[in-house]
Amino acid sequence: LPILHRLAEVPRGKKRRRAEVLILSPTRELATQTSKTARLYGKAVNIHETLVIGGVSYPPQIRSLQSGADIVVATPGRILDHLESGIFSAADIKTIILDEADQMLDFGFLPVIKQIMNYVASPRQVVMLSATMPKAVERLASEVMKNPEIIEATPQSRPAESVKQEVIYLEKSQKNMALLEILSQQVVEKAIVFVRTKFGADKLQSFLHKYGIIAVSLHGNKSQGQRKRALGQFSSGEVDVLVATDVAGRGLDIDFVSHVINVDLPNIAENYVHRIGRTARAGRSGVAISFCAKSERAYLRDIEKLIGDALPKRQGNVNQNDNKMLPLVSVPDEQPKAAEQPKTGVHAKNEKPKRARKAKNTNLNKTDRKNSDKKASSKKADDKKPKLKVKFSKQGAKKTTNAQAPKKAAKNIRKNKPQFPQSANQGLKRKRKF
Repeated sequence: LPILHRLAEVPRGKKRRRAEVLILSPTRELATQTSKTARLYGKAVNIHETLVIGGVSYPPQIRSLQSGADIVVATPGRILDHLESGIFSAADIKTIILDEADQMLDFGFLPVIKQIMNYVASPRQVVMLSATMPKAVERLASEVMKNPEIIEATPQSRPAESVKQEVIYLEKSQKNMALLEILSQQVVEKAIVFVRTKFGADKLQSFLHKYGIIAVSLHGNKSQGQRKRALGQFSSGEVDVLVATDVAGRGLDIDFVSHVINVDLPNIAENYVHRIGRTARAGRSGVAISFCAKSERAYLRDIEKLIGDALPKRQGNVNQNDNKMLPLVSVPDEQPKAAEQPKTGVHAKNEKPKRARKAKNTNLNKTDRKNSDKKASSKKADDKKPKLKVKFSKQGAKKTTNAQAPKKAAKNIRKNKPQFPQSANQGLKRKRKF
């Protein structure tokens, strides 16, 4: 609001607008949300904004930047591409805002942010917004800011008091069934389920579908269209369960989220504060439930150390053999085959009798059975061999096959040695002259 007030005091002519404010966000979803807010509040005071994020084509963004805007909301990687190509100029930028600065450092955006700062002229105003203030953010502030002022709205890394937190000790194999029990309760109006990996999000979504709970997944491997569609379905109430990674843990303002469930505890303690901050917004109350396996006890200790308080815990008692909740999508059982009735009439006349299969001798041991199989296979091979035809030559009787006979005759003709038949009584005395 102060930025919009300052921009509204300067008269806007018909000339091409030059961007004076650059807002950097770590994720596309957060950048899209910030852009909508700036457009909503700036519409009445004639302030134009544009959105520049990855995952979409370049030409629409290039046209939007060339037409001019007062505020540019962007992700670091894509705006750096436009700066390096010369499409966007940061010479008139007077204010640059780093939203969720700690997550930008976690995502490895520090080198990109430093390159962007080199394009922004001095003097400039730099604003860094973050729910947590780790040492890395303080070092970045000392590099890009001069004599910064720190404003804390709430105690550092302290969750809202209106969030009821609980930790349930479970085995890893029991987490899915425990999640089903919680989501089947009537008090769960809208829930965000957090997992650690992208593959785990898709797998858990399909598991919930199997039991009749419609859910959508949100993670970094989704295209921009898929992510936008998933958030739209969840925000509108079409879907009541969102399975997500930490992409959805920062800055997303979704109304009426009653529960946040951490199926996997975050390996970074600060992410716990961001996750449970998706509920109990705008003065409402909320519930945050976390599943903790034995391998995640160290993550739980780090979270309690960060927030400075011990979380209430209880032991989960999920029976894996309990069949109260069966999957809705099941394979139908095979019907027993009816006994075959003897055929009569025309079908009985035309039907050929089936050959009876020879019973195997099961009394043979393993080696004897192999030898018998070899003899049977060799006998079959001998039956397939061509039959032999006997011919007499000067060297005496010699066996040749039908396939070899034409080759031998052609060979004898080439050597001018004609071949003529001899009977056994005449012997080898008679010769034919050509």
